[in-house]
Amino acid sequence: MSHVTNQKATKQSILDLFRTLRHVAQQDIAVIYMAGHGVSADNEWYFVSHEIERPDKPAQLKRKGLSSKELKKAIEAIAANRVFLILDACHSGGAVSPIKDFQGMKALRMMARSSGVHILAATDRDQFAVELASLKHGIFTFSLLKGLDGKADKKQGDGAVSVQELMHYVEKTVPALSRRYANYAQFPTAHSRGYDFDIALPSK
Repeated sequence: MSHVTNQKATKQSILDLFRTLRHVAQQDIAVIYMAGHGVSADNEWYFVSHEIERPDKPAQLKRKGLSSKELKKAIEAIAANRVFLILDACHSGGAVSPIKDFQGMKALRMMARSSGVHILAATDRDQFAVELASLKHGIFTFSLLKGLDGKADKKQGDGAVSVQELMHYVEKTVPALSRRYANYAQFPTAHSRGYDFDIALPSK
């Protein structure tokens, strides 16, 4: 497991981590969690990397930000047949449509029964992601962690949490929590294609 945080979360560092996933085994599961600021400009969504000083400037976003088009290209190059992308950022629903239209080898591999690509974004394309100090997380990530801890296990009751179970739990929980704690209706955006796979197993 690799990660970059704070000042190390530059566009180049993030793309470098994606490149390491080009060499994993096809039967592996790739889980990518990205939390930070997200901005839409000129019909394109950008993840605001550390080097951006003025995310309100479209020219700077286009030059230094990580666009949804670049994310799509990076995901298509992942060797694993099972991928779960999680975006905890404002306006992140705007990234889902561009990313989900897979092309090339990734699209061909989706024909295999064991392949699945899933995307879960914290908001729709026009919303802010609510963060609350009382929860010690944003509402989206708080719900995500609760789901992974077993709250999302509904289908079989076996203690395992599948990607789709987790996505359904977060889609249901985030709007309720955002209304309760912030008087604001935040709606995650989700997309699933292909095989559903376990993302959390019961503790022994």
